[in-house]
Amino acid sequence: MRLENDIMNEGTECTARERTLLWQRLGIGKAFGKPCSLESEWGSSMVYNNPASPNTVALFLYPEEDHNGAFNICDERKFDRVLCTRLFTQTEHYSLQFHRVPSVEGATRVVDGIPSDVTIKHLVLAGHGDPNSLMWGSDGPGITGSLSVEDDTTDGFLDKVYRHMIKGGDHRSTVMLDACLNGQPVDDKNMLQHVAHRLAGTRVFASTISWGNDQFFLVNGKEFTAKIKSKGKNQMRTLSLDDPELQKWNFYPNEYCSDKSPSPTIDQSLTTCREACERAGILCNAFVFYPDGNARAPHKKCYLSPQCEETDDSRLGSMIFEKSDEHTY
Repeated sequence: MRLENDIMNEGTECTARERTLLWQRLGIGKAFGKPCSLESEWGSSMVYNNPASPNTVALFLYPEEDHNGAFNICDERKFDRVLCTRLFTQTEHYSLQFHRVPSVEGATRVVDGIPSDVTIKHLVLAGHGDPNSLMWGSDGPGITGSLSVEDDTTDGFLDKVYRHMIKGGDHRSTVMLDACLNGQPVDDKNMLQHVAHRLAGTRVFASTISWGNDQFFLVNGKEFTAKIKSKGKNQMRTLSLDDPELQKWNFYPNEYCSDKSPSPTIDQSLTTCREACERAGILCNAFVFYPDGNARAPHKKCYLSPQCEETDDSRLGSMIFEKSDEHTY
């Protein structure tokens, strides 16, 4: 779950000037007949078209269902100053869309409405969460209330988002999983790992803990970077699978293939490891990658597997990438 905001936020807060500018850009506040007391009437959708960046947007998808008000725009009838900073910094550089959605299907309809020539530079997926899911609403017939790991409706949504993302490079798109525990380590796959794979080439952020806005600290708005601080430690985790081609492979974190053997490639990167497995054809069904190297051989990160029929759990953060049905010979 996501913690309810403290009345006095201590995280990164916007100034009075920034708040006024943001209100003007979004057309909210008392001057526009949209005070905090009427948030329920106007807070479901906000749009700002930045004339300097009409085709590059920051997209915030917030939950329609929120049991404790943690995702309110206003806090105690005052505009939340940490959310203010997050919105304001994006409007400084990009156009902005903010929408509350009731379901994954509802979020998909929002993305379907984005023109094909529009790029999503920063994506925020917000909702109460656990390591394996992020909730927008309730399930029902034909309704998927939550984004979740290994869910077809979730993957369909992420595939549509992916078409609008910048993959790779210094200015790649960024994704914030604005939920509790989406980055908490689990035995199989958490939301951070799942989204980073489905949106390979982007940079994804998620928290390992339950948190509130008072713990959020923005480091960079244009090229989004942030921290979630608890007891003096940063609990924000980030993951980027730098090679967009890996989106086509099956992904199994925290495991390794029992029949793996070191790859002879000198450049031990994800891309060269993938390419080595592809060159091997039917002699390589999967590859194992150790981001920080194998403990017994720290300089070796890439291992090829002819079958990968048996796997073992890894304590060294290794990842299996297995060829999918898209691979033909």
